[in-house]
Amino acid sequence: MIVRHSLTDDNKLEHLFWANDLSRFDYQYFGDVLAFDSTYRKNKYNGPLVIFSGTNYHRQTCIFGFGLLSYEQTKSYKWLLDNFSEVMMNKHPSLVITDGDNAMKSAIEEVFPSATHRLCAWYLYKNAVSHIKDPGFREKFKKCLYAKFKCDEFEEYWHDMVERFNLVGNDWVEKQYRRKEKLATAYLSSKDYRNAEIVAEFKTLNGEHVPTTGLHSLERHAASVYTREIFWKILEKIKSVATLDIMRSGSRSTTTEYKIIKYGRPDHEYIILYDQDTQKMVCQCQRWDSYGIPCSHMFCVMKREQIKELP
Repeated sequence: MIVRHSLTDDNKLEHLFWANDLSRFDYQYFGDVLAFDSTYRKNKYNGPLVIFSGTNYHRQTCIFGFGLLSYEQTKSYKWLLDNFSEVMMNKHPSLVITDGDNAMKSAIEEVFPSATHRLCAWYLYKNAVSHIKDPGFREKFKKCLYAKFKCDEFEEYWHDMVERFNLVGNDWVEKQYRRKEKLATAYLSSKDYRNAEIVAEFKTLNGEHVPTTGLHSLERHAASVYTREIFWKILEKIKSVATLDIMRSGSRSTTTEYKIIKYGRPDHEYIILYDQDTQKMVCQCQRWDSYGIPCSHMFCVMKREQIKELP
């Protein structure tokens, strides 16, 4: 257990941070995305309790450390993040998720200047419940947070929503719009949050997987390199290939461009670039960059190219 603390001028405890060896180990593997949550004055010391957490390869929550502060100011959060960073061997996260506190935001910008700052979608939705009583708006707002919009689609959807519920000029709604780049998936999907590959010995731990789709080779290979929880997500993408169609393709040098649409939604198209020499794929939906797993569009191209293993 590693413990750091600071004292006040009259030699009383001011701030406290602690983390154990398992937390430090987990952070080295799963610390690319860091949730920074402050449970304000929910303890007998009447001060903010900060919990640092993330998600492992099995989609389970892992705790990286705790902090107990005397007050919520940029200075106190900076002290906490400085100590957190030092204890975690100066590994910086790629993405930090918070509830939007301004003091937190300033401290993150100082200590983790290269990290992307995202607002917690759960907290935002809870906040919407307390500010806007119309349940219809809340469901639309939830879609703004999670839907895989393109930026122009988000803008159109947002403005239509605000007008529909007569919220033009509403202070809370306008505040959320100003923070759109920190709350909407549309503006965050181009960021690369995962530096480490999501791999594990699925076959060793869980036995031989029995394919359930026609893309047997790809399914078996995915089952051999991803954890159980992540593999089920990938399997959904493989199954979705049946709903996709390649409308056209064109080549330049070793790179082929594919245009893919979904059955029943011909207006939604995605472009994939595939390099035959390197087998590298880049998809417009950017699921690989955002989540570290292939998208259904990639599997559609793998099927066309007769690729047997994940690139």
